[in-house]
Amino acid sequence: MKTAEILERLLPYAGQSEHAERIVSQIRFAAYMSEAENGKFDGTIESAAGPLFASLEKEGAITISAAKESEELLSALSSDAKRCHVHLVAHAHIDMNWMWGYEETASVTVATFRTMLDLMERYPAFTFSQSQASTYEIVEKYAPEMLNEIKARVREGRWELSSATWVENDENMPSAESLARHLLYTRRYYKKLFGEDAPLPELDFQPDTFGHSLSIPEICNKGGVRWFYHCRGNDGATSAYVWRAKSGAELLSFCDPHWYAADICPELFDRVPSACKKYCTPCWLYVYGVGDHGGGPSARDIEKILEMQTWPVMPTLLFSSYRAFFTELETCRDSLPVLTEECNFVFAGCYTSQSEIKAQNRLGEDRLYEAELLSAAATTLAGAPGKSGIFERAWRRLLFNQFHDILPGSGVPATRAYALGTYQECLAAAGCAANEATTALAEAISLENALSLPDKEGETDAPGGGGYFLCGARRYALSQSAGLGGGKRAFHIFNTLQEDFEGVYELTVWDWPYDGGSARFTNEQGDEIPFVYSGGSRGYWGHEYKTFLLDVKLPGCGYGTVFLEEAVSPSLPPLPAFGNRTEAAPPREILLENKKIKAVFDYKNGELLSLFDKESGKETVKPGSGVFRLSLENAAIGMTAWKQGPCVKSEILNENCTVVVRGAYKNALRCGFSYDFSFGNGSSLNVNVYLNEHENALRYETSVDFREIGDGRYTPRLEVCFGAGSKVSSLLCGAQTGVIERKPVDHDLPAFFIGAVTEQDAPALFLTSDGKYGFGCTEKEASLTLLRASHDPDPLPEYGRHTIRFAVGAVKPCGLEKENARVMHAPLSFPARAHKGGTLPPRAQFLSADGARLRAVKLSEDGKGLICRLTGEGDKRICVLRFFKAPAAAYLVDLHETRISPLPIEDGAVRCEIAPAELQSVLVEF
Repeated sequence: MKTAEILERLLPYAGQSEHAERIVSQIRFAAYMSEAENGKFDGTIESAAGPLFASLEKEGAITISAAKESEELLSALSSDAKRCHVHLVAHAHIDMNWMWGYEETASVTVATFRTMLDLMERYPAFTFSQSQASTYEIVEKYAPEMLNEIKARVREGRWELSSATWVENDENMPSAESLARHLLYTRRYYKKLFGEDAPLPELDFQPDTFGHSLSIPEICNKGGVRWFYHCRGNDGATSAYVWRAKSGAELLSFCDPHWYAADICPELFDRVPSACKKYCTPCWLYVYGVGDHGGGPSARDIEKILEMQTWPVMPTLLFSSYRAFFTELETCRDSLPVLTEECNFVFAGCYTSQSEIKAQNRLGEDRLYEAELLSAAATTLAGAPGKSGIFERAWRRLLFNQFHDILPGSGVPATRAYALGTYQECLAAAGCAANEATTALAEAISLENALSLPDKEGETDAPGGGGYFLCGARRYALSQSAGLGGGKRAFHIFNTLQEDFEGVYELTVWDWPYDGGSARFTNEQGDEIPFVYSGGSRGYWGHEYKTFLLDVKLPGCGYGTVFLEEAVSPSLPPLPAFGNRTEAAPPREILLENKKIKAVFDYKNGELLSLFDKESGKETVKPGSGVFRLSLENAAIGMTAWKQGPCVKSEILNENCTVVVRGAYKNALRCGFSYDFSFGNGSSLNVNVYLNEHENALRYETSVDFREIGDGRYTPRLEVCFGAGSKVSSLLCGAQTGVIERKPVDHDLPAFFIGAVTEQDAPALFLTSDGKYGFGCTEKEASLTLLRASHDPDPLPEYGRHTIRFAVGAVKPCGLEKENARVMHAPLSFPARAHKGGTLPPRAQFLSADGARLRAVKLSEDGKGLICRLTGEGDKRICVLRFFKAPAAAYLVDLHETRISPLPIEDGAVRCEIAPAELQSVLVEF
């Protein structure tokens, strides 16, 4: 009788009794063993089935004696069965603020940990693994009396600190620096809580995360992470493999075919023989523990494992850990397949749902970058105190919200409310630290030879003059006082970009008591700075401000100083002339043009008709671009926060709504116009488009009052679309460690920006935003999803007002990252204060980085040096770092700032070798 027939006859009786389940489960496992070995054990299985069939024929059931006789015959296969080790790892999948608020997350965590400690007391063999450093922070806050018990189990080796990240985070939308901080602050926290000698995790544990960037192996490699566990993101054909990044860095990886949350039962192990055979490995992994809401393994699971350990024909079942499994898997690493692609894509709707969370994440990352750079400069050059503790707490709040159901927007209203509140804490830290840093730098900048100190009444520091900014939360500006009072003012403008900045800077001046048109701006050399007076306004509680557009040049990662005074008029102003008495015909087109690009818009509806790159002589878009499209997705697929449904209806709003174009203007530094219209179910959109001198991109500032609601039938989606000038051949997408190339697809893709490549010598169609991640690109157009009214689990995630900024331009493929950085990081100004002395010049560069992209500049965690985080571009090359202050020593370090090797310093410059898409950290001491 064939083995398949034997199983078919026996399986219906497995549930009759415990002894029936035991023997039938072993025969089933033996059958899969035999199948993996081309029928090698079929004869033994047939012999062992004989007593069972006889019992069924005689008694109508599997008797205890028949089961024992069958098991004795089957025991001949015991050594073959036990050859494979199954590492059974108990865990609790605790979702951070998914379908509940933080109060429930904390309660579930504490209750789960209490249960695990009780089970350990009851079952001495039981082991447990818990991911997410944030869960231990919850226990430290709300149940500190439990910590000593957990610490004791950690020291015993029965409680594994399993994951190297603060939460089980999204791995597509966070920046490279965010992913680095997950590793840095998790390890620091574990050492603080459990001791310097605690067994630290070497695993990136992401069981439920919705896809994984190709940058992950490189970042993990630099953070001491060797292994990767996940369930989503590849095609399911490969479970055990080596994942290789563009840089060549590798992770030993396991994509769990069983999934991560279930209870223990015998049939779980049926696939073990074929898996061990396929991957030439002596071991396999099974992760158990029920629920997405904590809970973890149950006593029933443990009892079942203890029972099955006594069965002769079962694999060796071990109460184990991730470390034990991956250590054993390492022995067969050379035989595993190598994957070189990203582990994507899963749940395209998660790149756009709950857009405000995503916008605040981007804002937090960018502002922390700027604040840390300025703070590092202030400490190094002006002796200001370090802020590492403040920054660590701010980063932890940001990292918590990168959990895979918070940042992707797949949570409930309470999820969103908590996240937006903690983002305010993060931005408060960034703003205060940046303000203190610029204050310290301003005090250290010498202006005695460039600006006479105030010595007359009316030229003292203004009492108050607080900088109050009537702006959306995403615009970033430092609160500031008026600085030097009276007619003469000085402003230090800080450029946190890696490259030199030449362009338009919008300067706000508080309580300057003169007409804005009579201003005169000069730089440090006394040269006049071209400017445009934008207007003034009554500000806040008796203060007023004036706004100027300045044409400034600033060194990369440095600052310059501009001086403001009232211009001396040589004669009376000219008398106004009478206006033209003939009425011109309404214009048909609006032209926005500078030295780099020329954009033509339809005056009737605001559509972009042409975007012409002057350097290449190429057209970038098709007529009818820059339009807003309202689409309805089919919501019947369910899980609308996760899933982007097929489009069932689409409407070009610029063409089908009544568009009112207004406010076209042009001056020496900026030209633009605005338009607005109403649409849908009472929604409205105001669009301001402008082009600055020296820039390759048009900037859009939009204000949307969004009243569209998902209703279970349809999911409304608002997007902006740009038709490509010719067929798109490939798509360049901004990722954590550089640009990755993808093919055009029919759904949104996660990216920081995109460049749609058409002709070989043509510039790419560049599209970016200050708070969006969901970009679309087909062979015909590039698009950006602005708002998506998913209705579950949050019924109203987008209802209300939104300020959204994005940019589109014609950019060479090699310049996409540079252009994106320019859009994300505007210069920051700080008014000079009256002081004597100072050792810094009015203009200086803190550092320069040639040959690599600068990702972060921060003080080292011990406060004794400067950390520069870099990623490689193009071919393998040497990165050269130069500093305003001569370095005394430099070292290559890992993400935990542990020294790897010294770096040479030649002519005051630090040099390090860096490969494409490689992440390097350099420690510099002065």
